Amino acid sequence: MSKKIIKETKYCKILSQASVVDDEYTYCIERIHVKAKNREEIRFSLYYKKYMYNI
Repeated sequence: MSKKIIKETKYCKILSQASVVDDEYTYCIERIHVKAKNREEIRFSLYYKKYMYNI
């Protein structure tokens, strides 16, 4: 079964994401597939509004 990819980078594929947004930051917990290790991981991330991609 293939999984829908939210975003793909050189490092990983973001498979799912939950986020909380405030005035300056977006706080996320993400399920990612790490390409180099060929495994899924859970990642906590913080995005500054200026650099945030469309979530």
